[in-house]
Amino acid sequence: MLSGIISESQSAFVPDHLITDNAIAAFEINHWLHRKTKGKTGYAALKIDMSKAYDRVEWDFVMGVFRRMGFDEKWCKWIQLCMLTVAYKLVVSGNEIGPFVPSRGLRQDDHISSHLFLLCAEGLSALIRRQQVMETIHGCKIANGAPVVIHFFFVDDCYLFFRANDMEANCIKECLIIYERASGQQVNF
Repeated sequence: MLSGIISESQSAFVPDHLITDNAIAAFEINHWLHRKTKGKTGYAALKIDMSKAYDRVEWDFVMGVFRRMGFDEKWCKWIQLCMLTVAYKLVVSGNEIGPFVPSRGLRQDDHISSHLFLLCAEGLSALIRRQQVMETIHGCKIANGAPVVIHFFFVDDCYLFFRANDMEANCIKECLIIYERASGQQVNF
């Protein structure tokens, strides 16, 4: 099911997608960027890392992504229950303290959390693809017949490729700001 709704820019935890495919493609694009010495257009590659990625995800954002992707409301309620019924206890000097009930975030050791995080990253992917359709971001095309590549996701890391000019850099920055505000994520700069 995930491979039908997750874009090809993501490869971790998705059936039929190998994380090495995107890693090899990103390496090839970076190699192309380093070797490119001719032409009027310069290109940029930006690697970003999300700070405490799983801990910062806003639950309302997760549910909004699910609804936007057309998931049935019953399914959304089940996922919401998985997130809302979490409680933690601490043991300090042999004494239990808690329970502590989180108000956001995904549990990193939970199998469903990695998939939920992928769906959240689709929010950023959608913002970037919208800018591509509006032709405010152009991405890299390293050969005739090759696809234009704008981004790759690697769990909580992301590579962005765009023309090296103020307009596209500002557009990327705006996409990241919108995503941070909506999702609770924070880019490590």
